[in-house]
Amino acid sequence: MIEFLDYVLDYDDNFWIINNITAEGIYGYMVYKKDENGNRYNNFTKFKYNKQYSDSIIKIPKYKKVYKPRECFKNHLNEIPSIWKKYVQALKNIGIDDIGIFGSFLIGFEPTKDIDFIIYGLDNFKKYRNNVKYIKNYIDATSITDGHINMQYNKHKNNYSNQCDLKKIISRNWSGVELKNGVLSTPRFIIDDYVSPVKKGVDAIYEVEIIDGTLSDFVPRRAKAKLNGKEFEIISPLWKFQSFARKKDKLEIYGNYDFDNCVIILDEKKYSIKYI
Repeated sequence: MIEFLDYVLDYDDNFWIINNITAEGIYGYMVYKKDENGNRYNNFTKFKYNKQYSDSIIKIPKYKKVYKPRECFKNHLNEIPSIWKKYVQALKNIGIDDIGIFGSFLIGFEPTKDIDFIIYGLDNFKKYRNNVKYIKNYIDATSITDGHINMQYNKHKNNYSNQCDLKKIISRNWSGVELKNGVLSTPRFIIDDYVSPVKKGVDAIYEVEIIDGTLSDFVPRRAKAKLNGKEFEIISPLWKFQSFARKKDKLEIYGNYDFDNCVIILDEKKYSIKYI
C-alpha cells in the first residue's frame, strides 16, 4: 500500500516523493532527476542525479519501485551518522519506536547533512511534543535559530506568494532539532491513511479563525477553522506549511473553497496564509 512520504522510482529512473493521496490518484513531485552530468551518485540505480527544487505537486507517473521509510529505518539504521543514532536513542528513551527514514538516504544517496525521520502515530506525536526539550538536550541541539529561519525564508520565498507569511510559518517549527553546525532535521508526523478530498471548489480569499490546529503538525497539514458560523477543514500537502495553525489564530487564507463540503484546499504555491 502506498503511504505518505513513500518515494517511487519512475520508468525513466527519476525519484518522486508522495505527499498527497486522493480518490483520483497519487500526487507528489520529482525530487531527483537522472542526469549523466549530475552531481549526486545513487548507490541503488548506479546513475547520477540532480536534485529538483520545484516541488509543484502533480499526478505521479507510472513507477517501477517503491521505497518505504519504515523498512529503511529497520534495515539501514546502523549506516547513518552517529549523531542521528543518538537522536533515535532519545526517541526510544521516551517510548517512541514506530519510526521511518525518508529523504535522500532512503533512496540510495549518501547523507550530506541531516537525516529525515518520520514518527508514526498520535501517541508517539504526543510523546515527542511533551519531551521535545529532553530530545534536544540529549543530542545537544537547539530549536530552529533565527539564522536558519532567515536562510530557509530567503531560499524559498520566491516559490511562494508574496502575500504568504512564510517566515512566520517557518518560525513555528517547534519540532526541528538544529545542531551546532547549523544542520536542521525536522521530523514528519503521520497518524493515519488519510485520503484528501478532490479539489472542486473556487479560488477565493476569506478570513477564518482556527478551532484546532493540532493536525497542522502532520502530513498532510490539516486544521479546523470557523468561517461564517460553519466549521471548515483546511488541508494542505505543502511541506513548508507545517504547524501553520494554532487554536484562536485568525488567518486570511487564499485557497480553494468548497462551500458544499466545507473544505479549504491549499495545494498550489499560489495559495497563501496571512496572520491577522
